[in-house]
Amino acid sequence: MLYKTFRKYYYFLKYLKGAYYDIKLINKKYNRIKKTISTNISNRILVSTKRGLYILNKKSIIKVLAGEYFGITCSDDSVYAFEKVDKSTGRLLKLNFDKNYNLSSFKVIFNNLSSGVHQIRLFGDYLFLADTYNNRIIKVSTTNSTRSNFYPLGKLDKGRKSANYGHINSISFHNNHIYLMCHNETSKTGRFSEIVKLDHNFNILSIIKTNSTNAHDIVFYKNDILHCDSMSKNLIKNDTVVFESDFFTRGILLDNDFIFLGGSEYAKRGNRNKVSGYMQILDKNFNEVDSFTMPGMVQDMTKLS
Repeated sequence: MLYKTFRKYYYFLKYLKGAYYDIKLINKKYNRIKKTISTNISNRILVSTKRGLYILNKKSIIKVLAGEYFGITCSDDSVYAFEKVDKSTGRLLKLNFDKNYNLSSFKVIFNNLSSGVHQIRLFGDYLFLADTYNNRIIKVSTTNSTRSNFYPLGKLDKGRKSANYGHINSISFHNNHIYLMCHNETSKTGRFSEIVKLDHNFNILSIIKTNSTNAHDIVFYKNDILHCDSMSKNLIKNDTVVFESDFFTRGILLDNDFIFLGGSEYAKRGNRNKVSGYMQILDKNFNEVDSFTMPGMVQDMTKLS
């Protein structure tokens, strides 16, 4: 009982530990760029890493919360985030920040989720969570927090060793359809990653094959699909490499004028909290115009309202 009380208190304190870090941006100057990109970011961007949540604005990167985070998404005035709290469990949070980036309020929506929840996306009044290790999507109402579970690839009979395990890590919505990225644990299984197209009853309509390994993210750019061929360190448009990175790619965000591409050093699972992250900023022709380090492996990112 004492241990449980201490543990709850410990994780509560993690929320109160807000530290600010000014990180020097590495300006890569090109003849076609007259100003550094850091002065032209038109939105505040929230980035989740294995070392905390960070806000990227025009001049600095601000650490707003300690902890290990993955999926994040924004409504009009709130941030929804998944926090991993130990090796086996995590929780879904609702967060609010004031104008100085301090945490003004938070609410735990669900405790005791799997530690393997990855991306979260908001569609209408519902959150959709990629409960990766359980091969399912959790649909959560933002109005009353009721939840439903869906298994588009089927339930698992042998856990992550099941033949139908897809390692679903990313969710997107486009033209009234749901799209899922199945990572497929390529480096273990030899199966390339796949994009699964669903209707809103989570029935499979089609499967888009890729040549990508351990892929992440699905972002629609006009009618093209961008995703990260993570192990090959590439950004893919449809089935074509449009940008070659030096890092394990994960996290894509479209700004008004730019594409933000997350990355990190690659490390085995036990060392992933220690490695650095990176942000590469591309123009809409997929040319790199700036890059800078991030204090933690980049997992996901979203625009702040």
